[in-house]
Amino acid sequence: MICVSDQFPMDAAEYLEFRERNRSFQDVGAYVINAVNIGFPVLICAGVTTFAAEGDELEVHFDSGLVRNETQGTELYGEPYPPDSPPGQLLRMGGLRPFLERWLEDHPEARG
Repeated sequence: MICVSDQFPMDAAEYLEFRERNRSFQDVGAYVINAVNIGFPVLICAGVTTFAAEGDELEVHFDSGLVRNETQGTELYGEPYPPDSPPGQLLRMGGLRPFLERWLEDHPEARG
């Protein structure tokens, strides 16, 4: 099972199928942008498809970039978003909508 988060568990086969269906979006970055905007955790991790086999259990630490293959006992590091970067802030807030709602609470003058 790939533990993307408590809300988005998927096994390796589901992840690979999802990734293949969305390959064209990944090539232009639209997939990552959309995922961040809805608060879906994203970690760019080169080599992850050869690092994990179908049925492997992965543990992902989005803050550090660590991907641990619990089945094989191996580790790989991805590229985490810095906490103060726009994607990091959006992911911490749960996506674009909660981020904007919070911003509007803090800036009532912007409501017009």
